[in-house]
Amino acid sequence: MARSEARLSVSIWSDPDFLALGPAPQRMFMFLLSQPDLAHDGVIALRERRWSKSAAGLTRADVEQALADLAAARFVVVDEDTEELLVRSFIRRDKVYRQPNVLRAAQDHLEVVTSPAIRAAIAVELRRIAESGDLRGEPVRIVTEMLDALGNPSGNPSPNPSGKAAGHPRTTTATPARTLPTTARTTTTARTTPARRRTPPTRPNRR
Repeated sequence: MARSEARLSVSIWSDPDFLALGPAPQRMFMFLLSQPDLAHDGVIALRERRWSKSAAGLTRADVEQALADLAAARFVVVDEDTEELLVRSFIRRDKVYRQPNVLRAAQDHLEVVTSPAIRAAIAVELRRIAESGDLRGEPVRIVTEMLDALGNPSGNPSPNPSGKAAGHPRTTTATPARTLPTTARTTTTARTTPARRRTPPTRPNRR
């Protein structure tokens, strides 16, 4: 089910987190929402080079910095390893969960989402929706099935702002550090005992 329009709530202009963003990340967020290939689960392929062609004078570095700002503010989750991006609250804010047919399309797309961090973030959003008491009818079953399919993702939905300086936060799978055996060195300190001087025996005087 292809998207033909984007929903932008007017309440976004009273959202302090959004208002705290600069003009570039604000534009990037609205740009992402209006992309035709943004899936109904809020996931889109990461295409910084293509997106940099969307405005005169815009560079790839500009796009990466705008994405970094959005990720730091938790508007998006970026995974460079799988080249995927999630508009984190899309299912909730776009009211996808209230539309059974659209929600099924989101469920179908989950099968091709490979990023552990993004899958974990979607699971958090779905649990939030399920606990809100706003689910009715068929969407209850669909959300339950989506959560079952996501299982217990091990990724970290919170972005790690330790990526490239001009890029966006890099989400990677952590590798456990190996513990190398430490060999203790025993240092023996030799004590130097001063030699004792022998006192010659005293001979009696013979006259």
